[in-house]
Amino acid sequence: MQKLLNQFKTESGSQWKYSGGGYTLAQLLLEERTKESFAAYMKKNIFRPLGLHSSNYEWTDEMKANSATAYDTLRRPIKNRIFTGQATAGLQTTISDLSHFAELSITADPQQLNKVLRLRNNTVDGRACSVCFQ
Repeated sequence: MQKLLNQFKTESGSQWKYSGGGYTLAQLLLEERTKESFAAYMKKNIFRPLGLHSSNYEWTDEMKANSATAYDTLRRPIKNRIFTGQATAGLQTTISDLSHFAELSITADPQQLNKVLRLRNNTVDGRACSVCFQ
């Protein structure tokens, strides 16, 4: 059993592992601290500053109208899935927005994405921050 447990021990920052539950907790923390819905916060502070105008965590009528139809293995149309955990699996976007984000992510200047996202008016005790926790 100890050998199994040792497989999960890593030094902080030395590995990355996806955690859907972790993203859900981050979403809930962000909503609690900012007093905004996750979708509204992301639209205002991430998507708009990056120029991602067709990305959203809310399933809007416009998105429904422009969305591709999914099919099952028997080629029957299936309903789009709406997930409660928006940060985990709720992003709706277009290929244009996704490619724009990818382009920003691989820019020659690794700080460029951070510069776009830096908020000018968010401060706590005179310190600038992207998500301010008090």
